[in-house]
Amino acid sequence: MVGYDLSCNKCGHTVNISEWVGQHDTDQEIEEKIRKGEFGEEVKKFYDEHGGPITVLYELYRCEKCDLISEEIYVIIAKNNDEFLMHQTCKECGGNTSLVNMSIEGTDHIPCPKCHRGRLVMTGEFLWD
Repeated sequence: MVGYDLSCNKCGHTVNISEWVGQHDTDQEIEEKIRKGEFGEEVKKFYDEHGGPITVLYELYRCEKCDLISEEIYVIIAKNNDEFLMHQTCKECGGNTSLVNMSIEGTDHIPCPKCHRGRLVMTGEFLWD
């Protein structure tokens, strides 16, 4: 598991991100929720029509509207050449979200969720098991 301490380079707002904190559903529980339509009809329909293995990850997302950063489920269903990536919406404002890849992109591209003018700069990283 990994965590990050981020600080806005304009207003000083701090954000602490800890990946894989809390209890997560197993892959089998996620598959059952997909079959029941708990993640929406689009993913249920794709799974009903294509089946295929399900890959379940928990990733960081940033809301494109309010800049909130949160850890959400990331589901991939792949069968032959067809692939479905489950889309997430912001739990705060309902805006569209995009994946944040901390290891490749760093953090200087992430807007501050408080002032929306500055960028979040990584001030610390920690690991635990």
